[in-house]
Amino acid sequence: MPASNICWVCGSLNVSTKRIEIPARSFDATASLKARVIGACPDCGYERDLSIKSVTDSLALQAHFGGPARVPKSSEARWPRRPALVGATVRKLCPTLASVLDVGCNNGLNLLGLGPVSRKYGIELSPTLADVARRFAGAIVVQTPIEDFDWKEQQFDVVMSLAVIEHVYDPKYFVQKLLNVLRPGGVLVLMTGDRESYTAKKFGHTWPLYVSSDHVSFFSARSIRRLLNRLDCEILREEWRFMYFHNGRGNAISRFAMKSLEISGLVKWPWHDLYYVYARKQ
Repeated sequence: MPASNICWVCGSLNVSTKRIEIPARSFDATASLKARVIGACPDCGYERDLSIKSVTDSLALQAHFGGPARVPKSSEARWPRRPALVGATVRKLCPTLASVLDVGCNNGLNLLGLGPVSRKYGIELSPTLADVARRFAGAIVVQTPIEDFDWKEQQFDVVMSLAVIEHVYDPKYFVQKLLNVLRPGGVLVLMTGDRESYTAKKFGHTWPLYVSSDHVSFFSARSIRRLLNRLDCEILREEWRFMYFHNGRGNAISRFAMKSLEISGLVKWPWHDLYYVYARKQ
């Protein structure tokens, strides 16, 4: 475990400590404020909540995912829904896709969005979500923390993990674990928030990813790039897709406009804060 003044991503010794006041709820001007003490690295843009001291702490924050799980409709994974759009990008980068592992597979939507795959596997902590993913996506789903995952006999063509890395205690160790089960030349897909995107900067300390108490880390695109480069990965493509707008949830017109840009593939600039990166294992 790095010392508090050493960056967990790039190893810089320039980490500083700051205290931010964030609302208890997103998009609620009347919400009370609460403090987060953040370690911030100016060299790569990585930040983390310094109150989280162990893997046990980080796992305890995820307990709320164990509740009832909604079974999605198969139409939610079809074009032009995001799972299908991301799946199409994966297919272009890995046209011979035969095996995939989705770490933090949730209800299986992203696995289904990939289309036909011979061998679909997932890791999911929530027993209810894991059960839905098994039935909905036809995947073999293992319930275990990534820290305990050891599957040496299987090397996958694609390993994906969307909206997970911000929850784990040690992001470098996490990515190393993913690469351990990815075949040489295989494609790694990560998604997390980009705190240096236009949207996140406009939100400031009210950025919804700061507000979520189960997040350990807050990444920038450049911190993810630095991490992947340190682990000898070649970045193939970067995308910034939308969830919120800098002034809130947006209206029907703004969401339609952004969806049109997303369908057109015009997501290569840091306008919005959901950062997708596709990288090849060397």
